[in-house]
Amino acid sequence: MFATQSGTFQSVVLNFEIVLSLCMYIQGLSVIHFFGKAKSMPLALTIILMVIGTILTPFTHIVGLIGLVDLCFNLKSIIKK
Repeated sequence: MFATQSGTFQSVVLNFEIVLSLCMYIQGLSVIHFFGKAKSMPLALTIILMVIGTILTPFTHIVGLIGLVDLCFNLKSIIKK
């Protein structure tokens, strides 16, 4: 987007993007953990899902997307029902 311009604004935007991505990823991991608890899944399976979501790059993006959807639609209250 700002590839030709190097400056302070570009640095701020890129750093902000990294911080927000990390926050969405952590939120996604919390949704996975909550889902495992709510559905009485074994703890080992929940941990395996979280590790897979951490190691494999496409799943990392999916976990971040789950975190974003949780913030928009409050998935935890939907899962709880």
